[in-house]
Amino acid sequence: MATKRDSMEPTALDVKNQSIFVQIHETRLPCETAADWQTQQQTTSWATEDELKILMDASFRAVTGSDFEKHRNAAQCFSARLSSPEATSIFLDEVVNLHRGQGLDLYWRDSSICPSQEQYLEMVKNKTGGLFRLLSRLMLAEASVSSAIDAEDTLIRFFNITSMVFQVLDDYKNLCSSSYTATKGFAEDLTEGKFSFPVICALNANKEHALGSVVRNVLKTRTSNDAVKLGTIRTIETMGGFDRTREVLKSLLDVAHALLGDLELHEGSQQCCHVFRQMLLKLHVFDQ
Repeated sequence: MATKRDSMEPTALDVKNQSIFVQIHETRLPCETAADWQTQQQTTSWATEDELKILMDASFRAVTGSDFEKHRNAAQCFSARLSSPEATSIFLDEVVNLHRGQGLDLYWRDSSICPSQEQYLEMVKNKTGGLFRLLSRLMLAEASVSSAIDAEDTLIRFFNITSMVFQVLDDYKNLCSSSYTATKGFAEDLTEGKFSFPVICALNANKEHALGSVVRNVLKTRTSNDAVKLGTIRTIETMGGFDRTREVLKSLLDVAHALLGDLELHEGSQQCCHVFRQMLLKLHVFDQ
């Protein structure tokens, strides 16, 4: 028997998220496909004032509700208090990147478009990597030690890879971890209709497989039925989605450790690298 959620139309928040994407989309040149939009965002580093207003207003309304004005003003004050034009530029740059990534993620979900693994990881660099890069770029902007500045490219690459590990691992645990279920609910990514990384791996490796249609239909219905979700998880496993996800996680972590080795060659970085390495070790939980 279908649940109430199974038969519902997209929520008001779903519609608003799609509307936000369209508003931002319309401030730039017309794009026919998501690939066109990705190409355009990669060649456009600055946001217009209209875009920034749309992003900030929509974000704080969605997150804070009745406290919208208070939190938006706080964000504006934070931006105004940054110590230099370069810091302000970095802050705005990464906030826009974050929303571009989130917008593309929602676009794929609401349009039932399954991205490739490479497209998803590029999206994650914006959606999840923006906050990682924001911290490091703000600190580097104030750095006076030449060795720290020389390490910037490697550090940014490290945080980009680390953001991918965090997001892919989160996608994996959402469908596989009992401890995750206890705190955040059972397979909520399926209820949200999200093309998470294990789903993408399963669908792209089995494009002609009949089971792929089963998984897609579950995503479209956004079911909250635990039995249906459990069956879908088993289907994803049968299609190799989890095996492929573990392979990618191991590969990404290998790259992250190698980048840390490069960072350790820079004078004064050893203590930070030790902290980063301990952090990475905690992300190996998928292979336990």
